[in-house]
Amino acid sequence: MGLAACPGRRGPVASRGGGIRGVDPGVDPRKGGRMESRMVFVAGAPRSGTTAVTRLLAAHTDVTLADAHGLGTSPDGKPTYESGIFIRIRDDDAVRARFAALDGRTAVIVEKTPMHILHVDRIRRIFPGARFILCHRPPLPCLRSWKKARATFLQHGSFADACAVVARALTALAAQCEAEDVAVVRFNPFMADPAGAGAALLRHLDLDTAQLDQCLADMRDPALERVKGVVGESVLGGATRLSAEEKALVAEICEPANAAVLARRPRLVIRPLRDGADREHGQGARIGSTDRGR
Repeated sequence: MGLAACPGRRGPVASRGGGIRGVDPGVDPRKGGRMESRMVFVAGAPRSGTTAVTRLLAAHTDVTLADAHGLGTSPDGKPTYESGIFIRIRDDDAVRARFAALDGRTAVIVEKTPMHILHVDRIRRIFPGARFILCHRPPLPCLRSWKKARATFLQHGSFADACAVVARALTALAAQCEAEDVAVVRFNPFMADPAGAGAALLRHLDLDTAQLDQCLADMRDPALERVKGVVGESVLGGATRLSAEEKALVAEICEPANAAVLARRPRLVIRPLRDGADREHGQGARIGSTDRGR
């Protein structure tokens, strides 16, 4: 992917290690902040709501989505929302340069890859000042959703493998959710009131809530699916049921990690704003949570 120099930014310079150095991301003409302070990373266990959150944000005109196409990380050319850049590219300078090539377009840059939750510390090191939206969903419905989605787009791995992935993500969430740069989105409240939660999320990111209706419409529009089956019935699991053996695996592999998440007290949970007045004035968008994932 070419990396053209942009106004106000030095062109990228190849380092001897093969990466890119000397990238100055400059400042946003409206916000006046450096690139790092405008970057938002959405992560969480697979099937925990990361796609819904990303689709809502990506519909906003003040958001640039750093997806697989924009970052040049799609191995098969599929237009997926998630980039996988911190998994696929080990060179920190090269990662930074690819994001810098997208900078200067909007006030906020959003990247989403569920298992980047395992790479939060590395992301902080590369982009100090970035913010994180980490999604939490109890493991049992996560795995029901995985089982349903497996019929359409998740093709590899056993149920036990999926449990292990969810457990790793929950363990990472427990380790990160109390950090000052993290906001937690709980799946059930978000899906129960996407308008209220969406308003709170936009307020948290200082985005104009006048676009909320369009953001919600795009989030729900099946015509905007990038991978068949990734949203809709597969998110909720439909009528999918887990066997007794599968439930036992969830209890054994995932529930200890989920208990660790529930024992934490995140500094910020994105919860639905309570009424029209709150949505207008943004009250509640930064209220600390007392809910424990119910």
